[in-house]
Amino acid sequence: MEFSLITLNSLSDIIKVVELIRQGKATIVILNKLEQNTAQRVIDWLNGYIYTIGGVNQCLNEYTFLFAQANLQITGSSQPQISQPISTTIKQLFIRLTDHNLLKMFYIPPGNFKMGSSPDDLEATPEETPQHDVNLNSFYLSQYPITQSQWEIVASFPVINRHLDSNPAYFSGANLPVERVSWYDAVEFCDRLSQQTQRLYRLPSEAEWEYACRGSSETRYWFGQNLNSNLANYDASSGYLDSKNNLFLQKTTPVNYYKLKNPFGLGDLHGNVWEWCLDHWHTNYYKAPTDGSPWLSADEQQLRVVRGGSWYDLSRFCRSSCRHALPPERRVNNVGFRIACASLD
Repeated sequence: MEFSLITLNSLSDIIKVVELIRQGKATIVILNKLEQNTAQRVIDWLNGYIYTIGGVNQCLNEYTFLFAQANLQITGSSQPQISQPISTTIKQLFIRLTDHNLLKMFYIPPGNFKMGSSPDDLEATPEETPQHDVNLNSFYLSQYPITQSQWEIVASFPVINRHLDSNPAYFSGANLPVERVSWYDAVEFCDRLSQQTQRLYRLPSEAEWEYACRGSSETRYWFGQNLNSNLANYDASSGYLDSKNNLFLQKTTPVNYYKLKNPFGLGDLHGNVWEWCLDHWHTNYYKAPTDGSPWLSADEQQLRVVRGGSWYDLSRFCRSSCRHALPPERRVNNVGFRIACASLD
């Protein structure tokens, strides 16, 4: 077995691992120069990519990534020995829509985080403040935005409250994210899926979305401070000075196109399509819930929250903390959604 070997000297070196992930290469990462807390953050981040080696670790997804502590002895064998097994809490839930279409959801563990932008982020807007602590219970979130093939299947289920167009998207493709769906359409999708499976599905709260997106990070994006078009689908024609190119695809890309997943196993979190959340729009976080619940009002016509940015937007709109508002009946070709449900625990 051939693999790459990387020694991380600081947390900023993790971008090297991101590039290897994107290329699909097997990798051993050594943390011998990192202090303990930083090393643990990297271990948590790598959990989504660990592959079984001699039965020591767990296979979490289709990408082959090897993790090793500093005292790993590389002998050329295809079965290297790892001195300390790595535990993980990532769990997967599969919704069988058809024999050939599984909607995969990932377990998001309970925890706390600082929601919103930090005071030193020059790209922060007033809507993203004040930064505040939020404590969340565990839940599940779909690994990617809902695709057009998944939408078409659920749209054929019996009507609950409203009609759903089976092919609403502007950009056509089975594995492309569904778009041109309103907030009401997304809620109807969840209601129909819930009735069919006898399990309650819903849109995530805004706090759940940001917590899951960050994956324990405190940077602009879950993988670091900067974004380039090797990492996400957005308008990179005007971006950070260290961007590697200036691609602007001007369309959606298939889910998992960039082959990147965050520490919770989620992909397509930055760019591609904005994602509806349950929350009604509020212009800042003063008096916002601190338990991860959706922030609602009595006005059902109020704007709703979307998160994540899209293929149409500049990089600053794709940050983990960026938030935007749209009318709940709005249908546009850069807005989709992913779904959530309560933990099985």
